[in-house]
Amino acid sequence: MRSAADTDRENTGSDPLFGGVSGAYLGLLLAPPAILTLEWAGVTESWALYLALIGTFAVVTAVTGWVLSGRPPVAVTLGATRTRWLPMAIAVVYAAAGFVSLGTTGISGVLAFFFGLLAFLLGVALAVMAQTRYTAAVTARTDELT
Repeated sequence: MRSAADTDRENTGSDPLFGGVSGAYLGLLLAPPAILTLEWAGVTESWALYLALIGTFAVVTAVTGWVLSGRPPVAVTLGATRTRWLPMAIAVVYAAAGFVSLGTTGISGVLAFFFGLLAFLLGVALAVMAQTRYTAAVTARTDELT
């Protein structure tokens, strides 16, 4: 098996699915801190908090998806190492921190807990997608035995 350095990364096309899933993962992790920041700033209107939640998630997802969809080598490089499982572990710690802070942070803790659980699922998907893309890049120039 070749290393990640030996894969043909330059000839891969865009990968909007990996970019979109990565963007949704980051959006789930960054939305609750945005709400917590607004609450600390004194914003208490539910419509403003909801708009900030949806807006933060949408902007982070769109920007990350756009940036990563044109850079397939990111998925290949991530899939080449065991760090592909790191997003999943970060989401578990994030959900646990949200659960622990439920009593002090209010709605932000609830959001962090549930968004962390959803991010865990997306982290697993990211790991599997990265590993699949790495495997495809490594085996792209091999001959099939029939």
